[in-house]
Amino acid sequence: MKNAKIYIFLISLFLASCVSLFPSKPSSGSRLPERSTGSRLSSRTNKADTKNTTTENTTAENANTETKSTDSKGKANLSSPQATQYSQTFGYPVNRQANPALLAMVKDWLGTPYQYAGSSKSGADCSGFVQQVYLKIYEKPTSRTADGMEAQSKSISKSGLKEGDMVFFKINTPDVGHVGVYLQDGYFAHASTAKGVVISNLSETYYEKYFVGGGRL
Repeated sequence: MKNAKIYIFLISLFLASCVSLFPSKPSSGSRLPERSTGSRLSSRTNKADTKNTTTENTTAENANTETKSTDSKGKANLSSPQATQYSQTFGYPVNRQANPALLAMVKDWLGTPYQYAGSSKSGADCSGFVQQVYLKIYEKPTSRTADGMEAQSKSISKSGLKEGDMVFFKINTPDVGHVGVYLQDGYFAHASTAKGVVISNLSETYYEKYFVGGGRL
């Protein structure tokens, strides 16, 4: 009996050693986790998409900056189509930095007939037209006469003229008798006795002869 127990014990040890030497293969349901490539590819794709979106946004912003820039005071410029339209109407290449409100009013008043002491679109003289421009565009009251406007404004040389300045003329008189509103590059809007509200240039022989200076409020 004692020998039988010893024999069984030895068989048990032998079987245990066999199990430890030859472990069972894992079942198909207990495979080790595989390396996930999908998440890395997704991450790389998202980074690429983000980079492309940033590049597209930057390009769009640069395009908008080129299409619509601003002047030193932050006022919006004219768009290219607007500048082209005004250039065709006024007869000179209009600067995109020009004041849109001023150009719109000048365009609206072009062709208004001359009328002494008038200040409306039915008829206006030179000071009446300039007075309306200053009231509606710059919200500044002015004298009703050309010489009065010269007296109340700061004197500006021809080379120092800027958009919106007044331009004064002495036409066969000792005092200033004609006034207009400066636009750009020598061009100015005014009400002439012969043609009503028109755009002329200071380089024209007639106006160059009688021009005496500019004024700024």
